[in-house]
Amino acid sequence: MQQNFIMRPMRFRAIKLIFLVMVLLLSACSMIRFAYSNGETLSYWWINGYIEVESDQKPWVKARIKHLFEWHRNTQLGDYVQLLKLGQRQLQQPMDKPTMLGDIAELKKRSAILIDHALPDLADLALELRPQQIAALEKSYAAHNRDFRKNYLQGDLAQRQQYRFRKVMDQAEYWLGDFNDEQESMLRKAFDLVPIDHDRIYAQRLRRQHDVLIVLKKIAQERPRREVAMALLREPALAMLEPPTGESAAYFTAYYDGMANLAVTVINSATPVQRAHASLKLQEFINDFSRLSR
Repeated sequence: MQQNFIMRPMRFRAIKLIFLVMVLLLSACSMIRFAYSNGETLSYWWINGYIEVESDQKPWVKARIKHLFEWHRNTQLGDYVQLLKLGQRQLQQPMDKPTMLGDIAELKKRSAILIDHALPDLADLALELRPQQIAALEKSYAAHNRDFRKNYLQGDLAQRQQYRFRKVMDQAEYWLGDFNDEQESMLRKAFDLVPIDHDRIYAQRLRRQHDVLIVLKKIAQERPRREVAMALLREPALAMLEPPTGESAAYFTAYYDGMANLAVTVINSATPVQRAHASLKLQEFINDFSRLSR
């Protein structure tokens, strides 16, 4: 067996392990150093919760997670600092949609770097997955899908929209501080222009999960060369960075376009005090990333 894993296989959600570093980093400024100090343990708990790591896999799973964190800290954080400084400068002027889309493209590029770095080790793990681990992944998907249905598919359309809008406002208030009633009303109007179809989003979620399970079962059955396994895994990994294709393509293109418009509206609605609040938040990240990269 090649002692060269990095995390487990993927799908729209399962691939989150590849991006766990980013999730940990962006969860809260005060948690950044804690995340890097404990992130290897948290990552292992996360993957074990999905596929139930076998005892003989545990040492090299942990080793590859450790290497991922070392690589990310040593090679990526300095670039993040420059990106965040650009964000600070952008806060000092009105935001427009081309700039917002450019920022999103930059984030996609960095996500693709993570995927490409992780793929060799992901392929090694996929080649070592056992039937009971794929079954455990299916059960994990089912559990997370129940949570999704509970949070997003309960009640009528108005209730679903209100729940989603509060999620948007929570994020906006984290970065910009409190919004007054007039601002919140304006943002709600912008939010209502976003075509959100939770049933369609859920159906796409299920398709992504199905695609990943098919790939994993194919790798488990055929045991291809590592390069072939990498190619099989890369497609669903990179697919999560772009709108889906096929019959849902038009909807998701409109959805992401609407979310970009909403983000522009949020930023442009901010007062000078709120922009200063966001700049300070970014500076906290910059300071911590700079220390960690050293």
